[in-house]
Parts: sequence; C-alpha cells; structure tokens
Amino acid sequence: MTSNKVTHDTVEYSFGECIVGPFAVSTNSKGICGIILGDNHSHILRLMEKCFKGIKLIESKSSDNKLIQDVASFIENPDIGLSYKVDIEGTNFQIKVWNELRKVPTGSTTSYTRLAQQVGNPKATRAVANACGSNRLAIYIPCHRVLRSDGGISGYRFGVQRKKDLLRHEAELLKHKS
Repeated sequence: MTSNKVTHDTVEYSFGECIVGPFAVSTNSKGICGIILGDNHSHILRLMEKCFKGIKLIESKSSDNKLIQDVASFIENPDIGLSYKVDIEGTNFQIKVWNELRKVPTGSTTSYTRLAQQVGNPKATRAVANACGSNRLAIYIPCHRVLRSDGGISGYRFGVQRKKDLLRHEAELLKHKS
C-alpha cells in the first residue's frame, strides 16, 4: 500500500470492512501508523484527521488489498499477529501503557488502576485513560480490553458499542480455543 510519495509527514490510508464494521489502515514511511475503527468512511476520516493533525492524508490508489485483508483477519483473530512494521508514536508514558496493554491476552481484560500500577505510577489512572484515548492503533494496542475497576465498560475512542462487540467476540474466540 505504501508508495514512494509517502513520507513521515504524509499518511496513506485505505478502507476495509471487518467484524465490527468499517476501518482504515494508515501507513507512513515507518509502517502501519493507524488502525481506525468507525461507523462509516466519513466518520473514520474525521477520526484520522484528529489522530494525524498537521499530517497530509492521502487515500491509497493501490489495488493491492493484501494489507487490508491481513488487518481485517488480525481484527477478527488478534492472536495471529501482524507481520508488518508498526509505527507507534507517543510520549514515554503512553508507550509504557501501550506496551503493558499489548501483554493483555485476547479474551482477557485489565483495569485503568491495574495498568497505572504496572507502569509504576499507581495514582495515574486518569493519565492511563488518556493514553488509551490517544491510541490510534486499534486492536494492535488493545485499549478495548481496559475496564473500570468495578468491571464496568467505560469509554473507547472508537465507540463503547464497538468495545462491547470486540470483548464479546474475543470471549467467543477464547471459548472456541478451550
């Protein structure tokens, strides 16, 4: 999907469909820099504009759908992983949170409080929630697996209903493994 014109200052994207609806995969010169879930293409484009402020967005003209198919398969079954380079950009704190989140197994959940403790700052639950809200790599950084301390479902950058659907889908995956 990446072309010669894509640099770190530009992001190329393509749309696809997955088990929770439409999504876009964004790439820059370093790799996949966004997996954005949304209600429709215009909604996703608005989310991308917020994610990539000041960066030129270019819709891919490529007819190669392998990346889209691979990401759709990954969304459907996160345990298969992604065999692409991924460009994770964030503050040191965000990256610490996201790295901890990547350790949460498919079908499992954690809490904002537990994540704050794991990154060595037990009082930083709000900062952990903000890090989750800044995540632009849905599923790859599985912020949908973070719940409130009481086990309740709270916000999700890509929609609370989508979070519920992803958690339900992952619970089904887990059942089929046993």
